[in-house]
Parts: sequence; C-alpha cells; structure tokens
Amino acid sequence: MLLGRCFCYQIGFNCQCPVQEYFVHDGHFRPAGCLPRLDRTIAAAMQRPLLKNIKISFVVAVYNGLSETREMLESLQASLPVGLTHEIILSDDSSSDGVSVWLNLLSDPQIRVKNSTINRGYAANINAGVGIAKGDIICLLNNDLLFEPGWLEPMIEVLLCCQLNCGLVGNVHYRIADGSLDHAGIGISPAAQFYHISKISDFAGPLKTLAVTGACVMLRKRDFEKVGGFDETFENGGEDIDLCFKIRQLTKNIYVAKASQIRHHVGLTRKKDNLRDFRNSRHLYRRWRKEIKWVLVDIWLELLSTGPRAYADKLDGKLVAKFLETPHTASLVIAESMLRRQESFWAEKLSNSKSHLAGLLSTRGLKYSSTHAAFLLERSGEFHLRGFPYVRNFYVCGFRAGNVSIPSKIEIRVNDRQMVEFELSVERNINAGIRDPLLVQNTECIINVESTQPLLLTHVVVNDRILFL
Repeated sequence: MLLGRCFCYQIGFNCQCPVQEYFVHDGHFRPAGCLPRLDRTIAAAMQRPLLKNIKISFVVAVYNGLSETREMLESLQASLPVGLTHEIILSDDSSSDGVSVWLNLLSDPQIRVKNSTINRGYAANINAGVGIAKGDIICLLNNDLLFEPGWLEPMIEVLLCCQLNCGLVGNVHYRIADGSLDHAGIGISPAAQFYHISKISDFAGPLKTLAVTGACVMLRKRDFEKVGGFDETFENGGEDIDLCFKIRQLTKNIYVAKASQIRHHVGLTRKKDNLRDFRNSRHLYRRWRKEIKWVLVDIWLELLSTGPRAYADKLDGKLVAKFLETPHTASLVIAESMLRRQESFWAEKLSNSKSHLAGLLSTRGLKYSSTHAAFLLERSGEFHLRGFPYVRNFYVCGFRAGNVSIPSKIEIRVNDRQMVEFELSVERNINAGIRDPLLVQNTECIINVESTQPLLLTHVVVNDRILFL
C-alpha cells in the first residue's frame, strides 16, 4: 500500500522506492532501501524503524553451557524493540549439564523448545530449529552471546534494503574475555586461508564481505530453505562459510552491519579439534574451489599491481620480471599454488602419510665425480620434478668445489617464475633452496640452479625428504 512520500524524500533524498509499512518514531514512513545511500548526517538524523507485519524467528543453537545460555536469553529478550513480533526457538542438541531440564521449565509463550535425544552437531541442530520456525526472517544465534539494545535494528535495515540486494547479514563481535574485536566479517588471505576480519573500516555504510560467522546471522527463511540450509556434512565448523557461498549463488550479497555490535564468549560452544577442522576445511575447499580460486586471483592481482613490498613476505624469494608482464596469468598461477599448498597440508594431516608428496626426480647438466662421491655442477644444472602434486620445499646440498675464500653466489629459479639468491662468503658446505615454489598445473616443475663457483652435490631435499642423486 502506497502511503505517500517517505522520510528520505522529505529531507531531500530523491528516493524511488515504494513506501512500505515501516514505522519511524517521528511519525514518518520510509522504505528500507533508502538508508545505505544517505550520508552520515542524514543517517544519524533518522530513527530506527520498528517492523510491522514481519515476524522474526530467533533460532538459538544450544549445547551445554547452562549459565551462559541463561545470560544469553535474558540479554536477548531485554534487547529486543518493544512491539517486535517474534519467537525464540531454543534448539537443544542433547545437552548433558542441566540445560535440557531448564529449557523444559520455561513458560514464556514467545519461547519454543526443540529437543533432540541425540547429539547431531551444530548444522543439524540449527536446521531442526529453522524447520519449526514461523518467521519470515530468521536470526541464527549461538548460546554464548550477550546483547544490548540497538543490535538488532541495523541488521534488519541492511537485510531489507532493496538497493543492497542483501541475502545474509552478520554483525560485529567483541570478545567477552578481553573486549577485543573478534569479528567484522570473514576474508581470505593471500595464502588461501579464511580469517576473521578484526578491523572496522571507516566506510559509513554496511561492509560487503565474502562471508560472516554463523554465531549471529540474519536472513530470509525462504533463502535458507532454498539453498538447503546448513550442510550437515560439516562437523561444527565451516557450515557458515558454506552457507554464505550458497547465498551468493542466489546472486545476493553478504554484509556486516557495522552498527550492530554484540559480545561473544569465543570458543565456548566448540572445543578445539584439529582433525575435525582439517576435514571441514577440505570439504569446504573441495566444494567451492573454483570460487575461492577466483577470489584469490583478485587478491593477488591487487598485490602484484601494488609492487613487491606488498607480497614480499608472502612468497619465498622474488618473482621474475617476465612472469610479471602478464599479471593475470601470474595471479592464476599463484592462486593455484596456494590452493595446492592447503590441499597438500590437509591430505598429509588426515592420512598421516606423506605418500601424496612423492614423485620422480631427474637432473640435467650434472657430472658424477668418483673422486668426491658427488655430482659436479660446474655453472648450472636442471632438476626436473614430475608427478608432485605440490612441492613444499626444495634444497640442493653438498659443498663448494672451488676456493672457499672467494665469495660466490647461487641462484635458484623455478619455472622461470620465481627465484632466490644466496651469497656465500667463506662457507664450504651448502644447503640452499626455496620454500613453497610456484608450480604450473599438470606440468613438471623445472628448477634451474646456477652458481658462480663449481658445486659438488651429494643430495637434494624435496618435501623434507632426502633424495640421493
């Protein structure tokens, strides 16, 4: 129903959105789509809206932590705007510390309890709670959070903003233990590792991000159901990032509502389990490898355009100038190599074996010296690595054949893309190499070693294994 010009229009913003029934304390109506395009002054002048004709279901994942769950529920109820149509669903994953007994004693008509006789894990627990939710909008919560008035409205504004095309919104988390900022979104590092953004940008509006933690997120129930909810293959970790990628496939965006700030007992609901985390990570990357790789390509394009100082601490050695002449190709190679590094790490940890790091080694330009029982590299030599899915490190080992009182230099070049240099003064023994060299997909790795003095090589090290020549 069109109710007339909205508040934004009356203060001079040319809004084209149809006016919806959002009540503002000063008596005016305005659409949710206006706020992000307003500057700070206008935004500060606007009052928070109270939603009408929309019901929110707060779905709380509960597993043990009786005192924290009580505190969470009390702070949640105290923080909600007066008149908000809502329900609170406490989904208990077979708690064993008295939580289940306490939940069943609750008599508030706005609280519903979903019990489970077995422990199914976080994803299945949330899915079960959402399954009985009656709200158009769902807000998924951990049971180790603390809320204060004003946290909810910014998330609603961002989610319902038609111009943002928001599919899912998170918020800012501060650690209860020390007050430090723990989460303002989730990014991915140049080394292909997901991390919590721990710095709030100066940009006035909501922050568009790759993903957010599932500890406190809001989205439309129909979108959650459309993408199949949380993937229950994940074991208490990774399902939140997976959900964000699935929402992005609906061509919708992920945001952090920076004005929404809560406190969090970080780590209380999930104990550390390295093997579980490795399995979750491997499953996540297998599913979204293509999408993650393109995010990495963009990251490395920006780093390469900035210059060597921007990535010097992220690669061993330096990149060859000719390789940098085609920055997009270079970014593709680096992104692929970073992904392989992660995949190799998980394969090793989960199989408790290094067999996946094995391959074939051959050499060119070396001559065997029976006198020294070593291979002579006069000026240059090549090492060909075949069948290695990933090379963690490569070292040539032996000793100098010439006059050790004369300074010399060794250069190691990988696939004409990456190189390291070593200056030798009076050292006789040599152990020179490169960590995490950049590989070319589905081709052999060619490593050129050049020296200003002859070298006598006894062996090489590949992936921490000694290989005799």
